[in-house]
Amino acid sequence: PQDPPVSLETEFQTSPKEFAGKYAFYPEDKAAGYVPQHEQQLTIGKFKGFRHTVVDQARGIARVQLNKGMHNVRGEVVMIQPSLTTTVGLPVYFLPWDRRGAAVELTIPNADPALPEHQHPRFFFTAVLSGCSIMFKGTPQNPTIFHCGTGGVGVDEVPTQGDSNQFFLELLNRLSTFGIGTVGPVVQQLRSDQYMVPRLGSPAKDQLEKDVNKAMEALYKQRVKMVNTTAWGVVFGFRAQDSRDWKFYMQQNVTIQFYEMHDVLQTVVKKKLGGLIKTTKQVNTRQQGAFYNGAKPIELTRVFPGGGVAKATTAWKAIRGG
Repeated sequence: PQDPPVSLETEFQTSPKEFAGKYAFYPEDKAAGYVPQHEQQLTIGKFKGFRHTVVDQARGIARVQLNKGMHNVRGEVVMIQPSLTTTVGLPVYFLPWDRRGAAVELTIPNADPALPEHQHPRFFFTAVLSGCSIMFKGTPQNPTIFHCGTGGVGVDEVPTQGDSNQFFLELLNRLSTFGIGTVGPVVQQLRSDQYMVPRLGSPAKDQLEKDVNKAMEALYKQRVKMVNTTAWGVVFGFRAQDSRDWKFYMQQNVTIQFYEMHDVLQTVVKKKLGGLIKTTKQVNTRQQGAFYNGAKPIELTRVFPGGGVAKATTAWKAIRGG
């Protein structure tokens, strides 16, 4: 008898970096059952309307289930579905996103690594990134992570002009001067332009589509009809079972949509006038086949501690040819 298939949670636990090189993550915006408790709203200046939220231990440890699913925009991904109300799944530290405009903060304690994982998990995720800035303070043993962004809802002024990454860096510095938020300078910042591809019509966007199209042709040994490519990011982290030291990585993903093009052999019959002479031959014609809509990880970069050199995943090697 064959061994039962390994669950995605088990595969991820065994080799998180290798897993992240095979599957594109898509974490939810927040854990099921999460309600922010420790939040303050700024009322003056350029940051008026923005919030600062501290995710405490009771709300920062969730259980996640990893399931392959079809997202309505990203295509086929591995869904990261956190919950505070279940005992099923893998324990993780989970940092949510607040679309009202906020710097949401979570601190991982420098705890005994021998503690049960439901008390001190070995893994970390933040919500999916599509324009937000992630920042780190502290040490690898006791890191504080911020998820800074806005959906433009509930704030009087949003950084629609200029550099939003700089805006949120200034916001964190301002929080410290107000006596709220974790004291100490930002050690590392992950900017939105480090994981997103510029908008449609830009040279970088056009080049990515050409590279992906070429790679798909090589993989399928036939031409493909490209439709779209979209890039986005996820930050995850982990520590060894016997270690207090955390490492955090950025996974850059690309959604690839295309139609496969097939060669189809057809018989063509030609008749001359009067039907006296008939010739038959077979010709190849190209026909549009199945539509593919899925996401692939194209790059992994260690973002804390100390920025790391980008490491190509299998999919990125296929796209870039190296």
